[in-house]
Amino acid sequence: MKEWMTQSLESLNGFLWGPGMLVFYIGAGLLLTLRTRFFQVRHFGAAVKSVFEGMLSERPADRSGGVSAFQAVATALAGTMGVGNIAGAAAAIAMGGAGAIFWMWVSAFLGMMTKFAEAVLAVRFRDERGSQKRGGPMYYISRGLRTEWLAVMYAVFCLLACFGVGCMTPAGEVAGAMGELGVPIPIVSGVISCVCAVVIFGGIKRIGKLSERIIPILSLLYILFSLVAILIKATAVPNAVGSIFRDAFDFGSVGGGVLGFGISRAMRFGLARGVYTNEAGMGSSAIAHAASGETEPVKQGMLGIFEVFLDTFAVTTLTALVILTAFDGDHGSLALIESGATAAERAFSASFGSFGKIFVAVSMFCFALPSMFGWAYYGEESLRYIIKDERRQKGWCMVFRVLFSAAAAVGALADMSALWSIADVFNGLMAIPNLTALLFLSGVVVGEVKKYEKTRPRIKRERV
Repeated sequence: MKEWMTQSLESLNGFLWGPGMLVFYIGAGLLLTLRTRFFQVRHFGAAVKSVFEGMLSERPADRSGGVSAFQAVATALAGTMGVGNIAGAAAAIAMGGAGAIFWMWVSAFLGMMTKFAEAVLAVRFRDERGSQKRGGPMYYISRGLRTEWLAVMYAVFCLLACFGVGCMTPAGEVAGAMGELGVPIPIVSGVISCVCAVVIFGGIKRIGKLSERIIPILSLLYILFSLVAILIKATAVPNAVGSIFRDAFDFGSVGGGVLGFGISRAMRFGLARGVYTNEAGMGSSAIAHAASGETEPVKQGMLGIFEVFLDTFAVTTLTALVILTAFDGDHGSLALIESGATAAERAFSASFGSFGKIFVAVSMFCFALPSMFGWAYYGEESLRYIIKDERRQKGWCMVFRVLFSAAAAVGALADMSALWSIADVFNGLMAIPNLTALLFLSGVVVGEVKKYEKTRPRIKRERV
């Protein structure tokens, strides 16, 4: 039974992340990049500035019941930062070689625009009739494309994904990391489940406040320790960087296609893990962006650009370099390690000794929990969209919160290879309707960009 399930998951992943899906994903990001004239490059400075302004601002979140723009991006970052950055980088290298990192960069550069478009459309088409702003792919698919069945399909995929991608997978990796320190997995399972229940029953405002406090500090500390670990292994850095580019275009083993087997595996796992870590193309983070009090779609979209940059180009790249310098070309032994978190622990231990294991385990725990909180919110919003009757929503949301907390406990005890395969399946299923919407609504995104760039000089004058 287990072998049949494994083969079925692999077959489905082969379809969902085959050449067609890779072209679909890259094509959507490339189209948006070209149509907006490389907006992510031209306005990158403004995107970074807007994030720091949000961090330093002491303005209230939003009188109409939403959250601040920075709380929205912190919640979105909470959903992306964590397992994908630490364990995902190791898993990508183990399965696709060092070249997978190059394709993670490609997915991130183009993903900046897919996530930008998702945030723009989330604000543009959100529902503001109630006390809380609601939005995301299901809303811009329904209101923008006027295709309700596709919107419901996305909501169903997102609801199912929150249990696999956003709950069981991070819980399993945290349990593996803590297990390396000798902490009994059943205890880890119970703690994660209880903490999830306490936080997610508080709703989006509690999640947003927690995320805006935790994520910046965690990110800064992780980047700092990663840089130190890389400096300790500085002599191995040139070979590590070189292997990323060499393996990315490895035609050594021709596997019956136009691309060699090596490059196709690097592309598949690089793009799949890239999507897992920054969520660009999946549309999930758009649900958090829609809850923002920001009224200008493009300004909120800029925060999406920064999300991808911090998540992949900064944190994930540093993790990859720590791993590559520690294993120094020995990817074979890396592939034998079942857990990505375990591989990361051993890599950091090569620089910091026993402290490396503790650092990775604590980082995984602290990153994974906010990630799970963010995904709990995505799942609940998807459930609310599926169940239109507001009187029934409250009861079903309570059931969802209980099930989500229970799934966290189960994930800590589950097989990691199966969880990663399930995560990839749901990533692909969510991406299909979302990318379809981005392609057909790209004109709306371009229109919002043009409107923003026309009014920008006037905004500058008014500030002066």
